[in-house]
Amino acid sequence: LGSNCPRAHQLAVPVFEQSVDFILEDVEKYSFRCLNTCACAYANFGHRDRRLFDGIVQRLVSTASAAQSFEVVHCANAYATAGVPNGRLFAELSRRALRHIEFLKAEELSKLTLAFADAGVFDATLFGAVALAPQTAELEP
Repeated sequence: LGSNCPRAHQLAVPVFEQSVDFILEDVEKYSFRCLNTCACAYANFGHRDRRLFDGIVQRLVSTASAAQSFEVVHCANAYATAGVPNGRLFAELSRRALRHIEFLKAEELSKLTLAFADAGVFDATLFGAVALAPQTAELEP
């Protein structure tokens, strides 16, 4: 929105700002997928509200077992993009990724390690596993 239409970006800012309180009001009712989608939207929009990212961490950590492999990648990327890495969250994302590393495509493995590096989280176990992961999946166009 911001780069293509500054006016649309300007109009969306209050929606993002007001949504934070609504989301945090009852964060326990939201699934990993829902909160991850919110984090991705906020990060990609450029609305890096620390209250939101910090306020949903505990719920993301406690529900990460329900995350699909690609959602782990998206979550790490959202927190890295927003510049609000959280050690507990990245540790849980790493555990989840390591359990299902064979399901991640080459492009997702690349995005995952880049997100960890961008966030300043250097997980030797994860990086080593990614380096050894079979690269049988084709990169998507």
